[in-house]
Amino acid sequence: MRPTAEYLAAKYDVSVEQARAMDQRAAAQAKSDGLAYVLDRPFSSTFDMLRLVQLGNRYGVGWEYMSAMQAELFGGNPDAFDHATLIRLGKELGLPTGELHEVLATAGIQAQPGAGVAPHLLRPLAGTAFPRITLAFYNPLCLQQFLH
Repeated sequence: MRPTAEYLAAKYDVSVEQARAMDQRAAAQAKSDGLAYVLDRPFSSTFDMLRLVQLGNRYGVGWEYMSAMQAELFGGNPDAFDHATLIRLGKELGLPTGELHEVLATAGIQAQPGAGVAPHLLRPLAGTAFPRITLAFYNPLCLQQFLH
């Protein structure tokens, strides 16, 4: 777990200041859309989250699961990546507890980066190093393309 700006700086090969500025632009966009977006929140791998969204898709609640995870993550919950948080969110949506634990404990469902994502969403946003898929977390139409 590390601060978002540090993660983004390393991932996109920019300075921490540049990454923070990009994150601030994303926060401004989220705010204009009425969405929570906490700067300097902890960041970790989203691999488990994406695998659980695939489980949610099997039960018809992938969209709702992703939205609940986003609220935790972008709202600044420091425990957003913890398995206990992810399981709690899944249980609240009626997902079988045993399957939630199984997905997190095994490689039963594989998250495939870019799978099912429209190619234009993987290109960088103008003025940032972020792929367009970043917008999918705030734009329902983009996210639906990501989830299906």
